[in-house]
Amino acid sequence: MSPQIETVYLISHTHTDIGYTDYQDAVFRQHLEFIDQAIELGEATADYPEDARYKWTCEVTSFVERYLQQRPARQIDRFLELHRRGQMAVAAMEYHWTPMLSTSGMLRSLLPVMRLRRDYGLNITSAMQCDVNGASWLWADLLPAIDVNSFTMSINMHRGRRPEPDLNAFWGEGPGGGKLLTFNGPHYLYGIFRYGLGGAQVEELLAPQLEKLEARDDYPYDFLYAQVTHPARVDNGPPLPNMADFVRDWNAAGREPRMVFVTLDEFTGMLHHRYGNQLTTWRGDWADWW
Repeated sequence: MSPQIETVYLISHTHTDIGYTDYQDAVFRQHLEFIDQAIELGEATADYPEDARYKWTCEVTSFVERYLQQRPARQIDRFLELHRRGQMAVAAMEYHWTPMLSTSGMLRSLLPVMRLRRDYGLNITSAMQCDVNGASWLWADLLPAIDVNSFTMSINMHRGRRPEPDLNAFWGEGPGGGKLLTFNGPHYLYGIFRYGLGGAQVEELLAPQLEKLEARDDYPYDFLYAQVTHPARVDNGPPLPNMADFVRDWNAAGREPRMVFVTLDEFTGMLHHRYGNQLTTWRGDWADWW
């Protein structure tokens, strides 16, 4: 039996899928608008209890670079201030990559991380991939080489499968011996549609999912990790504005498990601190298949 689930770590983001919901130029414009909206929500909830403050994780660096190049200085200052407060995070992948990307392409894709650190002082320590069913094991060498120490995956199981045991962390070892703390996480739809977070269905949906985890012999954690996107548009969609109020009100009512709004960096930092010395090491390629 697993420990009782005491905490739900909730991360708010939008999934990046250029061309899936709209023309490419429209998607690029919309993603910059989503960051504007996340800034408004972050500032509006700055005085909420710490666990309930709205936090946004920018899934890929490509839009962040465009944002900081195109927005006026005042808006950039707002972005950076929220970043300093821990309410605005940036993940390290330029886009979501299949294992087909060449080594030279992988190296080039990490240049935005270096530029964002150099030009804007951003703290980028974690990477995330969503909707891609594999990841080259070279990332376990390349990401730690630029001080990105964590990686989360949200595999699309529509025509594929997650490796088992799922919803687990491990050390991924690359061909060069690098090690990367990796979380084999749930699909980004789960937060809304399987766990009911932020909506009336939370009463019906969350408890059975927690019971399933607690009944597993291979789930050693006392938390549930949940990515939350917008239910009206889970890909290339805006921030979900009621999430901070949902977390605040849930916790204020003394309900369990406790809800904690986090960025990607906060979640992976917790994994390093609490579980890093307990994790199994896996060496080998994470093949993509549908």
